[in-house]
Amino acid sequence: MKNGMLLGLLLLAVPSVLPAQAPPERGLAIAREADRRDQGFGDFTARMEMILRNRQGEESTRHLRI
Repeated sequence: MKNGMLLGLLLLAVPSVLPAQAPPERGLAIAREADRRDQGFGDFTARMEMILRNRQGEESTRHLRI
């Protein structure tokens, strides 16, 4: 009986002994990962031409640069 109780107490204590990231360390890891993922983004432009046609076949052209 005592051996079973001792084993149960030991199993309950094991998770607290295992290393885990503290909240500040975890937050820093998340922030670093976000920065790493954001490294590849740069400026870009897009040029478009929009042609609007009505039922009578008349056209209006719009040029856009974003």
